[in-house]
Amino acid sequence: MHQLTYHGVLAPAASRRSEIVPGSQPPTAPESAGPSASPPTPPRPCNRYSWPELMARVFDVEVLRCGKCRSRLKWIAAITEADVIARILAHLKLECAVRVPRPARPPPQAELAY
Repeated sequence: MHQLTYHGVLAPAASRRSEIVPGSQPPTAPESAGPSASPPTPPRPCNRYSWPELMARVFDVEVLRCGKCRSRLKWIAAITEADVIARILAHLKLECAVRVPRPARPPPQAELAY
């Protein structure tokens, strides 16, 4: 994961940041609004993507489409009760037991013979 962190006067909440980092320019009015004026620029797209859009961009998977018939999926319910989930999984003949994680192994360096 790439992450860039600024400190000091470049930090986002620094009180003197505005003296160093240029702010946004106020929009300028067109000089002539006649027929030769250029068309307005389209608005910038939003930088935030929804979860389905991200999945489609990164993994090329449409998560809101059925894998069999390719129709759009519809949200039915959010089930949080463990007993209801266990009954549904048992009906579908899927495993519903919680797997116990294996114990951690020692670091590889501890296994080396000196």
